[in-house]
Amino acid sequence: LFGAARGGAMHMACQAVVWSCLGAVSWLWALPFAAGKLRNGTDRFAVQFLAMWFLPGLLIQSAFHVADPDHMLAIVPATCVAGALVLMAFTREASQRRRTVIVSLCVGLNIFLFMKPISKMAKPSTYKPVQWMNGYISDVIEGAGGVAAGGQVTAVFHESSTGWRQLSYYRPDLPVIVVLTATAAHPFATRHILGRQAATRSEDSGTVALPSCGDIIWVDPQFPPVPAPRIPVRAVHSRVFFTKTAPGESYQFRGIRFRSAEQSCGDAAR
Repeated sequence: LFGAARGGAMHMACQAVVWSCLGAVSWLWALPFAAGKLRNGTDRFAVQFLAMWFLPGLLIQSAFHVADPDHMLAIVPATCVAGALVLMAFTREASQRRRTVIVSLCVGLNIFLFMKPISKMAKPSTYKPVQWMNGYISDVIEGAGGVAAGGQVTAVFHESSTGWRQLSYYRPDLPVIVVLTATAAHPFATRHILGRQAATRSEDSGTVALPSCGDIIWVDPQFPPVPAPRIPVRAVHSRVFFTKTAPGESYQFRGIRFRSAEQSCGDAAR
């Protein structure tokens, strides 16, 4: 267990470094040549400021949690500013033409690194995965918002599907149910989120309870829900599905059984 934990921590630290420093590859070669020119008062202060901005964030994320490239966005601008500072010092005495060529090469290399993954670990921070994730999160929020305009809505996610954190943040009025990945402590549990309130429940019955009123949003890019034959499933933005609910109805979603409450909407309100 200790070895696995240590391996996981090392992997997380490597992810933090790659996702926050990949853009620095284009200008690191110039650092040894520019270091001697970064010693005057203004440049020294800039270096110290950038170090205080970048290093604590990198250490905290590396040590505690980083799972997606966007977790490093708070410190990525520091690497961009640092690159500009290094290239400015390196080309300070160069001609305009030479400065333009050097900066253009660095920008071109950064575009290449963003468009073409150079390793499996770097791939999540490149263009296609970022574009897909941006479209997916937009579909979740906009799709849920469009359905919610019609009345009461509950959103259902599996923990392995991203988007529930973003939906609960941008739409705190929507109840969110997250089916948790099974562990020794929680063989089957759900997390119920509404605004800033969250509670974890052990589902000993093996069935997740749903309200009997309104719509259910099922968020998954690959697995639509399986309700009773008389209940239609509609897709919104191709990644969000929704069904109407009624008392006592059953649904299957990612192999898990859901069932709406027996009482009618009027009884539930009273």
